[in-house]
Amino acid sequence: MKKFPLCFWNYATFEQIGKDPVKDWVDAGFTMALSPVFRKGIDDPAQMTDLLDKCLQNGISVIIDDKRCKWDGVLDSEEDYRKNFTDMLNEFGRHKAVYGFYVGDEPQGPQAETVKKAVKIQKELCPEKEPFVNFLPYWDESEADTGIEDFDEWIHDIAVESGLGQLSYDCYWQMNPDDPSHDGINRYYRSLKKYTDAAKRDSLPLWVTNLAVPHFQYTEPTLDDFRWQLNTTIASGASCVWWFFLYLRLPRVNYRMAPIDEKGNRTKGYENLAMVQNTFQNQFGSLFTHLIHDETYHTLITFGGYPRFEYKTHKYLKNVTSDSRIPGLVSFFHTENGDEYMAFVNNSRTESGMFTFKFTDRVKEIYRVAYTNCGQVMPMGSFIGNDKDAPTSKDVMYPVIKTENGSYEINCRKNDNANCFCEKNGEIQNSAWLAPGQMEVFRVVLK
Repeated sequence: MKKFPLCFWNYATFEQIGKDPVKDWVDAGFTMALSPVFRKGIDDPAQMTDLLDKCLQNGISVIIDDKRCKWDGVLDSEEDYRKNFTDMLNEFGRHKAVYGFYVGDEPQGPQAETVKKAVKIQKELCPEKEPFVNFLPYWDESEADTGIEDFDEWIHDIAVESGLGQLSYDCYWQMNPDDPSHDGINRYYRSLKKYTDAAKRDSLPLWVTNLAVPHFQYTEPTLDDFRWQLNTTIASGASCVWWFFLYLRLPRVNYRMAPIDEKGNRTKGYENLAMVQNTFQNQFGSLFTHLIHDETYHTLITFGGYPRFEYKTHKYLKNVTSDSRIPGLVSFFHTENGDEYMAFVNNSRTESGMFTFKFTDRVKEIYRVAYTNCGQVMPMGSFIGNDKDAPTSKDVMYPVIKTENGSYEINCRKNDNANCFCEKNGEIQNSAWLAPGQMEVFRVVLK
C-alpha cells in the first residue's frame, strides 16, 4: 500500500538517535525523516550511508541535514559553496533513499536572494533530488515584521524562480491555550489558508509542520490534539505533514515531553502520535496520495478566513448539521479519473458528537473509506454500479471493496454500522459520530 508522506524535524546527532532509530520511525508511521545532523570532520560518512541503507529497506525517504547544504555563505563564495555541496553529494547525497537536502529554515524578507541562489545551485548539481526550504507561518503583520513588501509575491518569487519542489511552513499557534476568541486556532487556519492558496497558485505540493513538543506557551498535545492537527491539515489540502520535533536531546527552556526523551525513551507523546499516524495510514494513507484538493469550508463556526458552508450551494452536498452544535470542516476532492470524494472532520479539539450530511438528488451512492481489512474484501467493481448484487447484512458484516487507489470502502446503503444511512423524499442522509479531530471520507457517486 502506498503511504502518505509523514515526516519529523530531527536536530539530533548520530549519538543521540539511538542504535535502531529507523525502527522508532517505522513504528510511529513515518515515511520520511530529516536526517541526524551530519558534522563533517566529526561524523563518519559511513554512518550516514548505513542509516540511508536501512531507510531504503523500510521505505523511508530522507532529507539530509548537513551544513554543506545550507544557504550560509552562498553569496560570499559561490565556488566554495559548489565545492562543499559536491563533496557531500559524493559522500552520500546521491543515495537512493535521499529525497533532498535541508537548505534552511524560516528565511526573512532580505534573505530571498540567498535562498534562491542556494536552491538553484543544488538543482543544477543534483537535479534528481529536491532542495528543502521551510518558511515561517503567515500572520497579519508578516510583511512588516519580516521585511516583505507583499507576502504572496515574495513567496511566489522564491518558489518559482528557484525551482523549489514543494512549499513548506510551520505553525504552532493551534496549541496555544484556547480562549473565547479562539485566537490560536484562527491564526492556525489563517496561515493554512494563505499557504494553501499560494501552493495552488504555483502548482506546488504543500508541506505543513504541526506541533508535537510543548514549549513556550504551547500546551502538551493530547491524543485528540494530534488527531485534530493531522486531519485538519490534510483535509485542508496538505500533501505532507511534519512534526516539530522528535528527539528532545537535552532539556532546555521549557521544552518537554518530546515523543522521544533525552534518554532515548519513547514517551506518551510518542505513543499518541504513533497511534494517530498509523490509524491514518491504514485508513486514508494510500487514498490521499491520489486525491486532488478542490475546496474547503467550515461549518457552524468559521476560522481563519475559511468560507462557511452554505445550504444548497454545493452540487451534491445540501447541508451539514451537528446535534451537539460542534464545528466541522468539510473538503471536496477529486481523482485524476474523475472520482468525487468528500472529507469531513470534527473541528473541535475537545468534544465528540454526531454530524448529519444531507445530499442532493444528484447522488446515487455513498461509499465510506474504511479501516484496512475491517471486513470481507470484495474485488474492485464487484458491486460498484451494480448494487443489486451487493451482499446484505444477512450475508456478511461489512462487505468491503478494495479500490484501485489502495483504499477500502463500504457501501453505506447496504451495510455500514458506523453510519446511519437513510433516504427520505428523494433526499439522502448519512450520519456519523466523530471524536475530536476525527475524519471520515466518502466517495460520492453521482447519477
